[in-house]
Amino acid sequence: MISIMGKIVHDVADGLKAILKDPQDELVKRISKKASNVRVAPVERRGETLIISYTLPDGKKIDVELLGRDPHIGTITWILEIATPPCDNLEELAWWLHTLFKLSHDSLPAGVKLITTGLNPLMEYQQGLSFGDHHHIGIPDTKLRIAVYNLIRAFIPHLIALSVNSPFVNGRPTDAVMLKDGKLQAPGCVRSVRLQLNVRQLGPDDPQHYIPHLKSLDEEFFEKTIGRTPARMCDMYPFTKYGTVEARFFDCQISVIRKIALAALLQAIALKAKKLLETKEEIPEIDSETLIKNRRSAIRWGLTGPFFKPKDLELIVKRHPDFARMYFFDHKSGGKEPVKRLVDAVKNMFLFLREELEELGVLKSEYLNPLLVSVYGDVAGKVTAPMTTADYQLEKFFEFGEDIESLSRELQIIADQTCNNIWSDPLSGTPNLQEIIMVPVSLEVALDTPVVFEGQPVTCRVFVENKGDEPLRDLTLRCIVTSQSGEEVLEEEFALDLLEPGEKRVGEVEFETEAGISQYTLSAELMISSELITTDKLAIPVYRVNCKSDLIAQVDGVIVTGETEIPFIVAVENTTPQDMYLTLRVAVVDRDQKRELDYVTSDVKPWGVYLKPIRARDQVLFVAMSEETAKLDWAKAVLEGQTEGSWIEIEPLVLKPWLYSSWISPRCAIRAQLIDSSGRVISEGWSRDFRVFFQGAMVSVEVGRIPKTTYNIGETLETTVMVDASELLSPTPVSIVVKAKSTTNNIEKKILDMSVKPGVTTSIPVKWTIPSDVLKGGKDEDIMYLSVEVFHDGELINLIETAAKFKVLRGPEVSLKIISMPDAVTPESPLTGKVAIRGLSSALIPCNLIIEKVTQKGTEKAAEVPLSEPMIDSVVDIPPLDIPRDAEKFTVRAFLTRNGEKLAEDELNVNVVRLKEAISVFLNEIPETMTPGALHDAIIQLENKLNTQIAFDFTYTEAANNTIILQETIPVKIEAKDKVLVKIPVKAPLFATDKECKVKIEIKKGEEVG
Repeated sequence: MISIMGKIVHDVADGLKAILKDPQDELVKRISKKASNVRVAPVERRGETLIISYTLPDGKKIDVELLGRDPHIGTITWILEIATPPCDNLEELAWWLHTLFKLSHDSLPAGVKLITTGLNPLMEYQQGLSFGDHHHIGIPDTKLRIAVYNLIRAFIPHLIALSVNSPFVNGRPTDAVMLKDGKLQAPGCVRSVRLQLNVRQLGPDDPQHYIPHLKSLDEEFFEKTIGRTPARMCDMYPFTKYGTVEARFFDCQISVIRKIALAALLQAIALKAKKLLETKEEIPEIDSETLIKNRRSAIRWGLTGPFFKPKDLELIVKRHPDFARMYFFDHKSGGKEPVKRLVDAVKNMFLFLREELEELGVLKSEYLNPLLVSVYGDVAGKVTAPMTTADYQLEKFFEFGEDIESLSRELQIIADQTCNNIWSDPLSGTPNLQEIIMVPVSLEVALDTPVVFEGQPVTCRVFVENKGDEPLRDLTLRCIVTSQSGEEVLEEEFALDLLEPGEKRVGEVEFETEAGISQYTLSAELMISSELITTDKLAIPVYRVNCKSDLIAQVDGVIVTGETEIPFIVAVENTTPQDMYLTLRVAVVDRDQKRELDYVTSDVKPWGVYLKPIRARDQVLFVAMSEETAKLDWAKAVLEGQTEGSWIEIEPLVLKPWLYSSWISPRCAIRAQLIDSSGRVISEGWSRDFRVFFQGAMVSVEVGRIPKTTYNIGETLETTVMVDASELLSPTPVSIVVKAKSTTNNIEKKILDMSVKPGVTTSIPVKWTIPSDVLKGGKDEDIMYLSVEVFHDGELINLIETAAKFKVLRGPEVSLKIISMPDAVTPESPLTGKVAIRGLSSALIPCNLIIEKVTQKGTEKAAEVPLSEPMIDSVVDIPPLDIPRDAEKFTVRAFLTRNGEKLAEDELNVNVVRLKEAISVFLNEIPETMTPGALHDAIIQLENKLNTQIAFDFTYTEAANNTIILQETIPVKIEAKDKVLVKIPVKAPLFATDKECKVKIEIKKGEEVG
């Protein structure tokens, strides 16, 4: 036991050093500046102890013994005591307490479990064998220390009633437990067996010797009153060497957050005492007889116990009317009726401390929630108040059929959860505080599923309800999800403009858990007009079902010459809080090729019953060995330390010959997978690697040379496969399957599948046009290789994989573009052009080139050109297209189509220009007068304004007195954007003396005249 404790102390020290060395948030950064010299050193009566140096607010450094053996306990028991350094605030205290608990919990050896109660419920009570929480309140000022001590003393029964947590001893409660109408009925059950039986270290349980009300810090008077020397072993001690008031009467609480809640409550009492001292108000003395009666009631019944009033109540009321009304009279009756039960006395205490709790900022915070839920219940009605954690344990005991082992497992789960998440508590929820403060709205966070696994999406519901009589406006709900390290995973805000009285809204927060993170926390804050109204926190533990496997073998290799057994061992542990229905699949896997060579599943085996279900917090060990293997010494060593019969014997895996060629020795391992009822793999474990050496195959294969190292999509790879089945002694043929496989993913394409008869040696041609779908996920290239699988009677007997790899490129995608086509034409001109095509691979042929004309009237197919050859970079002529009549513009569209699917397309908008707009005519000057019979050559300039050649007829006519003198038509062809000059003769006729002659110039194409 000493060595185990020593290891835990060292492990916690290492973990603490790592955290403080690399703080992840501001709080830990502040703490790391205060902490130094983390070390493990021997301490008298404690042995190996974790010690740190810690800086106090005044700058003084002190050594604090954080973790070590309890020095006050004799040799009959071994208790590991956790202590926090002096803390300035609740956040600091919470961090230290949770960190030390978690590190200690995580350092526990296998088979050791933690239960957070005041007594081990499975054992008989022995002196010293109990567990309590001791709180030190640092108060240097002696007058204030007396005031704090006296006020806490008055509320000791209240605090005990809140904190009872040890209702079992020797595996049983102290009386019968029943549930009636869903409520606990256990009047004979003691809620704190620890406080009832541990009379030497607590109390004293005697009115004559109970801790006294103090007028001064008189230690001698204190010792004389309680009759103990030293006097520290009592409920509360104000004379510690640290200058603190030590409260020792709390049972070990069921969760870390309850410990913090009690510390917060003690702080509020101390703050109240300080105020009373400053205003010179006397703290009344509650007589010891009344305190003992109520203390015994709290120990026996917790919050449901009767509350006794003193004999001199009238005198107390007369001297201290306000305090007496608060302490002894029920506030719900307006102070007229006496308090009858401890729960009502505790409610009075909370009302008495309301101002201080608000001043400390804890009344509406998560820190105090567990205690408030115990007293007032939760707004969702899941917790029926009053309910202490002792009551909770008794209820669970009844639900489990009074099976203390089941209760023990439940308490282990609760301990695991609180160590993983500080906010975790079995009595969680939003407290119903209508009696203390008027909270007009309730907030509650709930988890959709009882168990969350790693890698699983999580849905949480957030409930907001208007509990008041008036509408609420401008509400903001803020939800933050953090991991166990404090890292923010998700933040969402919801706005509620209006919430009517009685109206309830439900929101959802979704996120996905990650592997390696065992705990998340969802924090919800509700604000009205930016003022924080209420908060709630939900601890979300994340579980995994552990599955570990290993090979039972003496060597690192297995030779397969016949059917060869592979012995193995698999351990399955259900770490979740519920029974699981699982299937175990165990396989021997070629790790390089990711290929199963043999497997077995529990669903089809009798031993599968051990996993349907596997109980919460239970484990099963499966061992697969043949009788011969089990006799070997090295096999026996595997099970050394296991109790005979504690494992389940199952059959081993079997490897058969001919799985591989003799020169292949694959790297293999045993893989164990756990599959839940939905078919999802929730856990996977691998053994160490080992080599498997196979006997040579009876069919040999050789792959020919691959001509190229790089191929584009659409290109064809050609090679040969030589198959020698001459030694195959079987009447049935073998099947030869050739595949192309990717080196970077699981893509593989079957290229060839054919049969080869026994006794035959043959060369098989392989031709593969590379399809586009070998490149997936947007990849532009991949590295591939060829494999040849040989099957005989359905079993793989040989596998050849080419050492030569080849690269597959996506290459240029198929594209086309309309070229050499003008963007403007005249109506009577034929339209011609070309289509440039690139990247048309063999994988895309045959296909068709379609040419369409699109006008306002619709689409008309103008041409269709079949394409049967690949085109890397080619040009196809577009047949002459007629210009649509009466159209001012139209669109020429070209596209490639294959099997009804468009591969690529392009289009060009073409304007239809009238001839007179397309051709400009410029006539040089003609003399205004000419002598009869004179001849003049006129020069006409014709200009083509378009980007295309235009051919037309040029006609000139000379007339006088309506008589045509000369007329001629000349065919003209003008290239795009070009000019031509035409010379025409102008002759003055002899009969036209003093007459006017006219020259007319006309351009014409078909029916169009310019």
